[in-house]
Amino acid sequence: MSLFQHEINGFATWSRVFHDPSAWYDVAGAMYTESGITYQGLTPLSPGTNAVFRSGDTVIKIFAPVEAAMSDRDDYSVELMALEEAAKRGVPVPAVLRSGTFRDRYPFNYIIMPFIHGQELGGILQQQDVEEQDAILDQIRSMLVRLHEIPPFPGDTFAKVFQRALHNDRWLLFNPQVRSEVSTTLLRYFNQIDLQTLVFVHGDLTGENLLLVSENRIRLIDFADACIAPPGYDDVALVLGAFDLDSRLVWRYYRFGDPVLFVDSLFPHILLHDFGGGYLRDLAAKLLNLDPGEVSSLAQIREALIRQISIQ
Repeated sequence: MSLFQHEINGFATWSRVFHDPSAWYDVAGAMYTESGITYQGLTPLSPGTNAVFRSGDTVIKIFAPVEAAMSDRDDYSVELMALEEAAKRGVPVPAVLRSGTFRDRYPFNYIIMPFIHGQELGGILQQQDVEEQDAILDQIRSMLVRLHEIPPFPGDTFAKVFQRALHNDRWLLFNPQVRSEVSTTLLRYFNQIDLQTLVFVHGDLTGENLLLVSENRIRLIDFADACIAPPGYDDVALVLGAFDLDSRLVWRYYRFGDPVLFVDSLFPHILLHDFGGGYLRDLAAKLLNLDPGEVSSLAQIREALIRQISIQ
């Protein structure tokens, strides 16, 4: 008899159970027993796209099976390789205590890691004084330099990243005019990209994945969205997520001179990003008080973003 009692047939069914501890209690318990680690029940953590829970002083991440139809990528293998390569380069990431595949109703890949005692950076970075903020920004900058040195993973190509962006269902939030502009802009960008500039990127540098631990030190988690892309891909989640569009933080981190040039450099990477449609939706709501279907053009959001970044 299967321990997992739910049917997974597409993302809608996965989204109903992936953050529910009761759905995973027995499955996770068997994974811990299999791994020889004491099981202490499940407590939800910040929701993402895979099932992630705390169990005592550990975290278990259970990856969506192929039946969830979420991606053409093997997020499990990507995360394992990324954690190993990042640790080699001195990036402060969680250790892998155990990993494997538990075969039940579906084959579930999982990783068990230590629980990191810290606060999510999102929402508290703005509360630090300038000296503390600068120390944190320096750590993030140094982290990204080392992350971008990780070699490409086998089978992971920029063409896949581009195709996911071009056909992302999140663009359906917008009207046909905006969707056409997105496609045109992405195609132009893809045809102009210098493949020699592509690097390994974390892919989701939000405030939830940057943890502030003791003595203002930063730890980085969750590599499931890592991919090969231009370095600017990582800037998207930093600016719009971790920094929450705080122009003072953006100016001090990037040290740019012209906000127009900065936004024009950032904007194609927003469209390229796997969560780009969601980021544009949030920008429309926050900066223009518009629903995505009410946005008339990409220029409307671009100009609002320039105004926000220009604030000092």
